[in-house]
Amino acid sequence: MRKLFFTLVVLLSILSMGATVNLKITTYNIRHGLGVDNVFNFQRVKETIQKINPDILILNEVDQGNARSGDVYQAKEIAALMGMEYYFYATEGKTNYGIAVLSKYPVIKAEGFNLPQPRFMKAVQRGCINMIVNVCGKELSIYGAHFGLGGFQEVQKELEEIYKRYQNNPITSVIGGDFNLEWAPLRSAVPQMFKSDFKSSNHSIGKDLYTIPADSPGPQIDFLLVTNDVIVKDTYTYDSWASDHLPVIAEIELEL
Repeated sequence: MRKLFFTLVVLLSILSMGATVNLKITTYNIRHGLGVDNVFNFQRVKETIQKINPDILILNEVDQGNARSGDVYQAKEIAALMGMEYYFYATEGKTNYGIAVLSKYPVIKAEGFNLPQPRFMKAVQRGCINMIVNVCGKELSIYGAHFGLGGFQEVQKELEEIYKRYQNNPITSVIGGDFNLEWAPLRSAVPQMFKSDFKSSNHSIGKDLYTIPADSPGPQIDFLLVTNDVIVKDTYTYDSWASDHLPVIAEIELEL
């Protein structure tokens, strides 16, 4: 009997080794539903997200009870539609506008925090959400942010803060959002971060993307950065005029 029990334990251990899970992660600046054609239609945003069907969703420029978008709590409405949990964080000194992270997996904890700026800069206050989710027993940390318009120095300062927080809890992580910076200056903003811990989901597989404007995409300023232990299967955009940005989707594999 003891031998049989031991054999079962060994077999279960072998079966559990190498177990993986596939995830679809999306970052999308929805511009509160104002399309690249300057027509407000939040329904198009919801339809775009439904078609992508992400497991994890990072949203920028989200309205929450804002009159210009019909007083809808947009993140809450998307979460209900997709069967996801969500966390909203107000930014830019407002109470009805900001960023959100949504997850189909159970949320362990979520918090928002403000991002610092260079001392000489007086710009609107940017923010970030850190959500930790339970993916089949594995903790995955998501950082969703909308970075500043102040150029390299502002984004560098903001990204340094996120990286510092990652270093305090260096588990498998994703950083996503509208970076307002292209890839060449972005990767030089915090060199140690990209050298040691993170990679661009699309550049790591040799793929260039174009995210703005949605009707004639040029530069990529929307990124999904993942830690080096993440296997990137593919990264791509989805054509939609629901915003002036295209969503960026990464299909990844995690080891459990």
